[in-house]
Amino acid sequence: MVAQFQTALTAVLALSGASHVLGKGVRSNGRKLQNVCVDPGLDISMSESLMAVMSTTGMWDAVMDGLEQFATDGVSIGSSTALLPEANDAAVTGATIEDGQSGDVNFPHGNIKPLATAGERSVCLESYGWKITGTPDGLGAYLPNDDTVRVVVQSEGYGPLRYESFKFPVNDGAATFGGSHIQYVDYDRESLSMFMNNADAASTMVTGAGEMIENVINLKGEPVGRRNGESPTSMGAHFANTDANGTYAMLKMVAEADWFLQSLCSAHLEQQHQWGPGIGLEDDIFLTSEEWSNYALDQLFVGLSVRKLCHTIVLESGQQRQAISFTRANSTSLFPIHVSSTYAPQGHALDIQTKTLYALGGITQGGFEKIIEVNPQNPDYIILAISGYNGPFDINDHVPDKLYPENMIEARNVEYGPRADGNNYTFTKDIVPFRIFVGVKGKLEDGSEAPADDFLARNGLKYGQMYGFAIDMRNDTGAVGPTAGEWRDAWHKTATNGETVPGKWIAQPWRWDGEVRNFQHDGSWDYQNPPPGTEAGSELEGYYWWVSNGIDKGGCKTEHITGDPRPDTSAFIQGSTCGYFGHLYINDVVEVLAVAGGELPTVFDGSYYVYQGETDITEQVVLNGAGRLPDGRNATRNWDNADPESTGKVTFEDVDGLEAFQAADGNMYLMIQEDSGNKYGERMFISSPLEHEDDGEDLTYYFVAMSGGKQNSRQVAGVGVPAGVACHDGEKFKADAHEFSGLFDMSGLLRKNDDGTWGMSASDTGVAKLANNALVDINDKYILVGLQAGNFACGVIGAFQADRGGQWLLYQPSIPHGAVPSVEVVRQDFPQEESEDEETDGDGDD
Repeated sequence: MVAQFQTALTAVLALSGASHVLGKGVRSNGRKLQNVCVDPGLDISMSESLMAVMSTTGMWDAVMDGLEQFATDGVSIGSSTALLPEANDAAVTGATIEDGQSGDVNFPHGNIKPLATAGERSVCLESYGWKITGTPDGLGAYLPNDDTVRVVVQSEGYGPLRYESFKFPVNDGAATFGGSHIQYVDYDRESLSMFMNNADAASTMVTGAGEMIENVINLKGEPVGRRNGESPTSMGAHFANTDANGTYAMLKMVAEADWFLQSLCSAHLEQQHQWGPGIGLEDDIFLTSEEWSNYALDQLFVGLSVRKLCHTIVLESGQQRQAISFTRANSTSLFPIHVSSTYAPQGHALDIQTKTLYALGGITQGGFEKIIEVNPQNPDYIILAISGYNGPFDINDHVPDKLYPENMIEARNVEYGPRADGNNYTFTKDIVPFRIFVGVKGKLEDGSEAPADDFLARNGLKYGQMYGFAIDMRNDTGAVGPTAGEWRDAWHKTATNGETVPGKWIAQPWRWDGEVRNFQHDGSWDYQNPPPGTEAGSELEGYYWWVSNGIDKGGCKTEHITGDPRPDTSAFIQGSTCGYFGHLYINDVVEVLAVAGGELPTVFDGSYYVYQGETDITEQVVLNGAGRLPDGRNATRNWDNADPESTGKVTFEDVDGLEAFQAADGNMYLMIQEDSGNKYGERMFISSPLEHEDDGEDLTYYFVAMSGGKQNSRQVAGVGVPAGVACHDGEKFKADAHEFSGLFDMSGLLRKNDDGTWGMSASDTGVAKLANNALVDINDKYILVGLQAGNFACGVIGAFQADRGGQWLLYQPSIPHGAVPSVEVVRQDFPQEESEDEETDGDGDD
């Protein structure tokens, strides 16, 4: 029926006689814009035969209501000026409670405006009628040409598992995908630079829109093709949906498409050579990942990954066991291992220029929250930081559930068990340390030289090694480690700002070799054994992977990560669903990689500094007159339990989004987004300047906004944006939590020099972007924000298969600042590289 509906809907738009034009917009200051997409109005008249077809789909009323809303209200991309987030609950302040309208938008620490809203349609010539899909998550932005800012946002869709979105073609129509989309909207750069200083709708500066994925390459390096029904797809399978033979393995079958991208979660856009000349990725890449999945009962599967492999020692007897031989720090020797590969929920690298999505194998297949680039301080290597569940695979229709795939656990134990401690392997989910991936540019999986046109090899994404953070876990007489034997979650219960945990980044036994195998062979299981080189009598005796809750049962999830943007530092910040976060450093990366000479080291020195433990933050939160909730409650606490007797959570709860911003005062600031099921609305904060001195001083958290919630007054009343998207649950509206998710600093793209010229051009490499970011005051920054509204699945969203609701927003902070810089910033003109290719206008001229 859905396919029939799509056919009919295509006919509706084709036969409606709707014209579409590109008009020349004019700003109030008289400056003529580039071509801005203008809505000519929609003629929804149709023939009797077409109406007869539509009436058979069972979706007639919803479609006609949606078309009438388009015809009456426009609902073009960026036309919605109403906001989902709010400063206070509307019932407390008397703000408007009306469908399609904002609530209290008197935000306490900076202004917020919407850039696009799920369900809005394109009125641009090249993509007329195309819809923004929700729920928005990972995002980024870049300059396709000097006049345009392209905002790239992925939707966290669940395909047939939840609210299946419309399909899109890839590889010149050889296959189709549903589920998550990666989409873009182009904005006039000059208009966007003034957007927060006027009341204009974002639609006045939209110049283009569409899908960012046009080609998909699977783990084997094959273009993805048609699915062979329920039989094995021998060539071009999307292995995140199958077992190693290409047999479809998901809990539910897609309704229309061949395959689906499952739960593209957070993401980050990394620009070429953003750390300096020749340092960093060789291309502009949008790093994304599939987060979790539900598989059919007793079905083996590859999993969700970026490409990788397991390596194990093969003894003379033929028995396989974990590698335990190890070399000293700064040695370039490799483990004596046999390399093999696996597949599961995938990590992906989207080539921005060719719109090609590549599956990654090198970072295991355990499903991921976020992947970012870290400064390698060496032109021959790349470093990624990795976070996520490490095995969020369920076998029924709950998200997530506790019913793990017992057949996969059994398969692991049959082939590799028992563990080093003599016990059987348990499932891998959330048994994982902090992780990084180190890759060597220009090499294939076996370490041989790659052709120059091999995209993944060129970017160091084929020949590489995963490393986990390990610490001395001893708590014996005369031998006490930094946490006295406590695992990560337990130790953070009392940790305070500035506390330090020294450790080692140790190479795990598994490494990707390019061969796709099922998940029982994956490197996600490695963390249940001691790290290599930590046996009794070794220099690292007593070291274990510092996992959340020990090796028998998972604890809290490693959530979003954010890179340290400083040019001389290899580090990142990691959050947790337990509400703690801190700064991780790779201390000796310059020295170790210089000695390695193009090979993969076995260990780096590391350290972890706490910013916030799982401790009371109520005295650190500044509401500034906002965050007022019903029943006398406020947003200094998290209300994931709305029981009248509840006193709320005094800690951060389920920290999700996390992003660091370097500002002109030399400080870094952190934005924090929760995903806790807060009954009165999820919270978003921005911090005071980051510092982790052990001086007894804590960070301050400035409340920015809240959104959604089962007890939120607007949600209970069925308020949605656009109007009509809120769904009924019986006699009541389906009020539910929203989720702020995704942050990106757009300041460098919009900064101007004193003479009024742009601070960077489209031909500049990423180093110019970071340098310009760092020259913008925190209160002048334009920060891109994602907001999910999963309870909005009706109205124009439901009628046109746009998944669920949400917005992407622009936020300009307004917080107290001006403290003495906590880090030294070297003021300099960052060197710019000459492009080997002829300069073009990019692909943004729609």
